[in-house]
Amino acid sequence: MAIASLTPTGRNYPIAQIPRYDRTIYLLIDGRRTIANLAQLTKRSVEEVCNSLYRLKQQELIVIRL
Repeated sequence: MAIASLTPTGRNYPIAQIPRYDRTIYLLIDGRRTIANLAQLTKRSVEEVCNSLYRLKQQELIVIRL
Protein backbone atom coordinates (compact mmCIF):
# COMPACT_ATOMS: atom_id res chain seq x y z
CA MET A 1 0.00 0.00 0.00
CA ALA A 2 1.86 3.09 -1.26
CA ILE A 3 1.11 6.51 0.18
CA ALA A 4 2.32 9.84 -1.19
CA SER A 5 3.25 12.83 0.97
CA LEU A 6 4.30 16.34 0.08
CA THR A 7 7.92 17.33 0.60
CA PRO A 8 8.83 20.72 2.13
CA THR A 9 9.43 21.91 -1.44
CA GLY A 10 6.03 20.55 -2.48
CA ARG A 11 4.22 22.37 0.32
CA ASN A 12 5.51 25.74 -0.90
CA TYR A 13 5.45 25.11 -4.64
CA PRO A 14 3.21 27.40 -6.73
CA ILE A 15 0.24 25.30 -7.79
CA ALA A 16 -0.10 27.21 -11.06
CA GLN A 17 3.23 25.77 -12.22
CA ILE A 18 2.00 22.18 -11.99
CA PRO A 19 0.31 20.89 -15.17
CA ARG A 20 -3.45 20.66 -14.78
CA TYR A 21 -3.55 16.88 -15.18
CA ASP A 22 -1.05 16.38 -12.34
CA ARG A 23 -2.46 19.22 -10.23
CA THR A 24 -5.61 17.26 -9.41
CA ILE A 25 -3.53 14.45 -7.90
CA TYR A 26 -1.20 16.94 -6.17
CA LEU A 27 -4.12 18.65 -4.43
CA LEU A 28 -5.47 15.33 -3.14
CA ILE A 29 -2.19 14.18 -1.58
CA ASP A 30 -2.50 14.33 2.19
CA GLY A 31 -0.10 11.66 3.44
CA ARG A 32 -2.94 9.21 4.16
CA ARG A 33 -4.53 8.43 0.80
CA THR A 34 -3.26 5.39 -1.05
CA ILE A 35 -2.73 5.25 -4.79
CA ALA A 36 -5.97 3.26 -5.05
CA ASN A 37 -7.80 6.02 -3.14
CA LEU A 38 -6.42 8.65 -5.51
CA ALA A 39 -7.50 6.59 -8.52
CA GLN A 40 -10.98 6.20 -7.10
CA LEU A 41 -11.35 9.90 -6.25
CA THR A 42 -10.15 11.07 -9.67
CA LYS A 43 -11.82 8.28 -11.67
CA ARG A 44 -8.47 7.53 -13.33
CA SER A 45 -6.70 4.22 -13.66
CA VAL A 46 -4.02 3.29 -11.16
CA GLU A 47 -1.49 3.49 -14.00
CA GLU A 48 -2.47 7.09 -14.81
CA VAL A 49 -2.24 8.05 -11.13
CA CYS A 50 1.19 6.40 -10.89
CA ASN A 51 2.37 8.34 -13.93
CA SER A 52 1.27 11.62 -12.32
CA LEU A 53 2.92 10.64 -9.04
CA TYR A 54 6.13 9.75 -10.88
CA ARG A 55 6.21 13.19 -12.54
CA LEU A 56 5.60 14.92 -9.20
CA LYS A 57 8.30 12.80 -7.58
CA GLN A 58 10.78 13.71 -10.32
CA GLN A 59 10.18 17.38 -9.44
CA GLU A 60 10.84 16.50 -5.77
CA LEU A 61 7.36 17.70 -4.77
CA ILE A 62 6.34 14.39 -3.19
CA VAL A 63 7.77 11.25 -1.61
CA ILE A 64 6.15 7.85 -1.81
CA ARG A 65 6.20 5.50 1.17
CA LEU A 66 5.48 1.82 0.85
